[in-house]
Amino acid sequence: MDEAANFVEPDQPPASGILQSLNGLPEILKLGGTSLLIALIIHWYTSHKKRDSSALLTNGKVESLNGKVESLGDLRDRRRECDVDINAISIKDRLKSIERPKTKKTPANNITRRNYDNLQRDKDPEEVAKESRLAAKEKERIEERRRAKFPKEDESGQRLGSTDETSSKIQLKSQSAHPGLNGYYNWHSSVTSMYRMYAIPSKSQPAVLPIHPSSERGNVPVHIEVRNYTSRRIDVFWIDYKGNEKKKGSMQPHVGQWTQTTYIGHPWTFRTGDGEENVVLKYVPFRVIPSIGGMETLRDAEGLQRFAIHDVPEDNVSRVDGQSPACVVEDLVLPEPPLLHMFDYADPLRRALSLIEMNQAILWSTHQIRREDAIYHGKGVATAQMLLKLLKNICRHPVEPKYRRLRISNRRISETIYNTGGRGVLLALGFEEAYGNLECGGQVLSYDRINHFSEAMLLVQDALRLMEGGDSNSNSIQPTGADGFGRANFGYAGGMNL
Repeated sequence: MDEAANFVEPDQPPASGILQSLNGLPEILKLGGTSLLIALIIHWYTSHKKRDSSALLTNGKVESLNGKVESLGDLRDRRRECDVDINAISIKDRLKSIERPKTKKTPANNITRRNYDNLQRDKDPEEVAKESRLAAKEKERIEERRRAKFPKEDESGQRLGSTDETSSKIQLKSQSAHPGLNGYYNWHSSVTSMYRMYAIPSKSQPAVLPIHPSSERGNVPVHIEVRNYTSRRIDVFWIDYKGNEKKKGSMQPHVGQWTQTTYIGHPWTFRTGDGEENVVLKYVPFRVIPSIGGMETLRDAEGLQRFAIHDVPEDNVSRVDGQSPACVVEDLVLPEPPLLHMFDYADPLRRALSLIEMNQAILWSTHQIRREDAIYHGKGVATAQMLLKLLKNICRHPVEPKYRRLRISNRRISETIYNTGGRGVLLALGFEEAYGNLECGGQVLSYDRINHFSEAMLLVQDALRLMEGGDSNSNSIQPTGADGFGRANFGYAGGMNL
């Protein structure tokens, strides 16, 4: 046992006296003593050997990085002079002591506007005048650069010509010629179907009401006036809540008239005899039409919808499927697309565009803008103002395609144009939807199409004048349900009668 305790490896020296004394202490005391010793060494070094970061100590003197040698006493005096109470210095003196970099900007660089104004009051008038001249020269230089980029301008600053490279790089996807009114009629059908639906059968397709095969219990009344100008006797049937037809009256040929107060969401069938083949028209009112001046749809505080049924002229077909419909519906407020002669339908060039139809489409779109303004006051005015701005820019810059490309995702375009009657005006003028944009014409707009835009501006200006001048549509009492909530089972005006 004794030999094992006194055994020492041959290649290790024997422990010294201090280490032998430490061997008898606990391990934690060893670690604590070692840590304390290291801390004392670091404290002694930092308190006695600390050097300034910008100087080197050599033989009792300080040699700064710029090569100037100073004694330690001079260094302490200089530091003592800098130890001044910062609160005793005024803001003005602090700002004066700031050495700002020399730039071409105004002296207000890097300081607040209030302090800059305080400095300007104390400046020499000559110095202020000098700065004003420099600012005027800088402004003139910027103006010259802008004029070099846009050489042609009018007095209002509106650019008449541009050398901007981005404008020449825009390639429109729309046709150079007017594409026709198919895009407008698709939009027109979607808008008018929010208020009413006419399902007219043809030889190959029966009349179908895809939404309301039966009546709904609503409490928004609608007064209907129908005239029969056909050569046949027409019977009128109401489709009840179970989908069964109940006869409500008949109209004699040529001069017959039928009036009825019904409710929104109630379908009606007009037929000349029994059987589905004798159905002339299926009709359902979906929503009360707002009333405007010249297109009144109000009767005793109730909504009013009028239409007439005519025979189809010979050799006339529908522009949708080229088939001859069972009748023609004449609705002055929400008109149906006009029929085409079969020869015009067969020739795409002949049915591409009719100036009369285009003007009627623009006029109806302005009426729709007025209806929107009658319900949401100010919305139609904003739409008309935006339209005038767009049309003026297009007429002033017929060679710049950037004015004829409107991004649909733009918030202002979406709110004032795309989701309003302004969209109908642009579609009637030949705008096409392509890749999220509304585009019109090729790289250069033709002279005829510029005339179309000019005539459209006159119609929009007339509508704007009526809305801004206190048109009767903005001040008159609107029928119940014209606020857009007048649909059965939808909104407070069309609540269900349970």
